[in-house]
Amino acid sequence: MRDYFKKNIMPWHPTLYGKSPSVFILLACVATILCLIAFLPLGAEATPFFASQTGKDCSYCHSVYPKLNETGLAFMHNGYRLPGETFLEAKNLSSIPASLEATAAIDYDKLKSNGTTSTASDIRLDNVTLSAGGAMGATGKVSTLGTIAVEQNPDGTFTTTIEKAFVQVNDLAGETGNGNLNVRAGQWEIGLPFLNPLETVIIGQQYLAERDLGVFARNQTAAEINGQISMGEESGLTHRYSLGISSQTMTAGNQDRVQGIYATYALTIKEIVNLGVIYRGGKEASSDGTRDAGFNKYGVGAEVEVEPFVISAGLFRADKSGENSKNDFLVEALYRSGAIPGLSAGARYDADTQSGFHSVQSESLFGRYDILTNVFTMLEYDHLYDKDHRLPVINGPVEFTNPNETENRITLFLSTIF
Repeated sequence: MRDYFKKNIMPWHPTLYGKSPSVFILLACVATILCLIAFLPLGAEATPFFASQTGKDCSYCHSVYPKLNETGLAFMHNGYRLPGETFLEAKNLSSIPASLEATAAIDYDKLKSNGTTSTASDIRLDNVTLSAGGAMGATGKVSTLGTIAVEQNPDGTFTTTIEKAFVQVNDLAGETGNGNLNVRAGQWEIGLPFLNPLETVIIGQQYLAERDLGVFARNQTAAEINGQISMGEESGLTHRYSLGISSQTMTAGNQDRVQGIYATYALTIKEIVNLGVIYRGGKEASSDGTRDAGFNKYGVGAEVEVEPFVISAGLFRADKSGENSKNDFLVEALYRSGAIPGLSAGARYDADTQSGFHSVQSESLFGRYDILTNVFTMLEYDHLYDKDHRLPVINGPVEFTNPNETENRITLFLSTIF
């Protein structure tokens, strides 16, 4: 399920498969899975990935996986270290925290294109994702992380993607173990600590701020300085920052790719409120791919966590030379049930506007149940309206692609991570 959270929902159109399974078969499969889930034992604990390093349960760092709470944010921005931890001087295969994630999915899709409505359905292996990493040296001086995902394509073939691969040297300044100043190089995502394409996403639909505006970016090759500075429990303030250069996608023949700069800053207040700003600038290929264009992309975000709710919102803008500016507004809410452990639900509204075009609107709803701390099922409904077919194609055919003007999708997931 990790890849589903991090990547766009793949297209499952009958013309891509040459078949359209019966809706009755689809519903029967859904009912069977739900019946099996109802009789599974509940309440078991699990320690995948970094939980095996820290000895803590997944809920120690995640509000609802993969959404990070304040402890998880601090752990991630401190080079995957908790205060007082000690580490091996050098890692070997038996000492590297690792996790394997597998997700199966059932889709039902209703598409409208140029006035014609069609339906599609499929049962698929969504992805298998392997992640490994951690801190090295007695004080965790060096941290590393690698994530490889194998995804099933619409035609039944598979694609392997390196989602993350980086090395970070910690504690270049300040007290050892606090991560006040670090340097990192490799590949990862660019976004706000609490609002970004990979680490904090529960709803599977890709943010329009990433997909169309490019304010957020995944699989970004970069080098940066970063850090976090805690002002102590009394003040309840924590500052997190990053400043870096990145390799950009340029037109064919242009090998001068280090054309991007970026900066992020986030302030956490009393572990309840997160405020952040992001800026990206430089040059990249134009939307039509015919030239390299200068760009400035920026935005602000906020998140408030008041049990049992987490509410996030953001305003983003992208200015690119020779193109009309794009603006995006998103708001999402997460609810965690106190009466029924493991039950959560959420919604997102995302709107993208550009002068001279109709707005692109995206809405999502989900309900999720954690069968175990490392096994869950989720039912999600996604709707997208794109009358002018503005959204760019990603990796060939993608979710809600041209020429689809409207798409409604229901997806049932069953996922495990260990």
